[in-house]
Amino acid sequence: MHKCSPPFKDQNAHVASVKNILGSHASYLMSGKELSKIVAFVKGTQFDLLEFLQRERYGSAHLDNFASGRELIGQKACPKLMERFGEREEVVKMDVFNTFIELLRQTGNARKGQNEDGPSPICLLKQEVPKIVKLVQRQLRGISVNTKVAALSLLKELAVVLPECMADNFKILLPEIQNALCDKSSTSALKLEALILTRLVLASNSPTVFYTYIEDISRPILLAVRDSYYKVTAEALRVCDEIVRVVRPKTQGYNFDYKPCIYPIYNAIMECLVNQDQYQEVKECAISSIGFVVCTFGDNLGAELPACLTILANRMGNEITRLAAVKGLLTYCCFSNAPRPILCPRACYRRSDCIFKKG
Repeated sequence: MHKCSPPFKDQNAHVASVKNILGSHASYLMSGKELSKIVAFVKGTQFDLLEFLQRERYGSAHLDNFASGRELIGQKACPKLMERFGEREEVVKMDVFNTFIELLRQTGNARKGQNEDGPSPICLLKQEVPKIVKLVQRQLRGISVNTKVAALSLLKELAVVLPECMADNFKILLPEIQNALCDKSSTSALKLEALILTRLVLASNSPTVFYTYIEDISRPILLAVRDSYYKVTAEALRVCDEIVRVVRPKTQGYNFDYKPCIYPIYNAIMECLVNQDQYQEVKECAISSIGFVVCTFGDNLGAELPACLTILANRMGNEITRLAAVKGLLTYCCFSNAPRPILCPRACYRRSDCIFKKG
């Protein structure tokens, strides 16, 4: 260490002192509710305001009215950031998107215990959802792949924070989702963001929302199952699980003709299942998906059902795929809509000794 350098302990004390001073000043600025001064302060000092807000939410050591300060940021910062979604410079646009995503994330973290009927940040965010979707859709129609990835990431975070908010907006975004999955110029990162968004939306809304356009959703997903990149294939298989849940929910009372969807989904998953030259993640997802398919559609698969169950039973003989295969067969045996064929217990009996083998 250099002779003139202060001891490490003194450096830590100095840093803590500076942080306390900055925190006190941030509290003072927020009490005045002048957003421009807060922004200038954060820019000039590189002060981590979000971390400070999250900490003070539980500590309240400096900020007397945290809820008011957080509401101020939600009211003023959110619209200002939305106005800048169309920035010309991509670097600036990325900063705007990343900042908005972080704002959404912090809003979601603070959601617990809030009264969502009053003027809370969540309530204010709900009012802005249609405008956010419209502005993001414009960016998805551009040519920059990085912008599209950031835009879908923003929508993904929005679907996490407000799961129900995408029910009325997903159909509007579907052409952009299809383009992200089917266009030859799309990157793997773009496809993954589109798939994760689709899975989140399907999992968090009523099946009836998607019945009018479920085929339009399924087509690009099944294409993505055959993608050359294993992570895209694995994520597409997870989305297939959600499509199966949508077209034939376990809950009674949904009147939807699911039969045209059965074989396109079944065939796409079976292609992955029979192909042994796959990454481990794809193998496990394919086994899990086919288990759920035979559980849900087993009474409509006819001659394909015994062959499919035999493949699952054979996968129990492989140490790598054994656990996934056991789970898939258990799903079928416990929850299946199909009659129990005699092949299944026989196949399981032949492979049952594999379960008790030591690794």
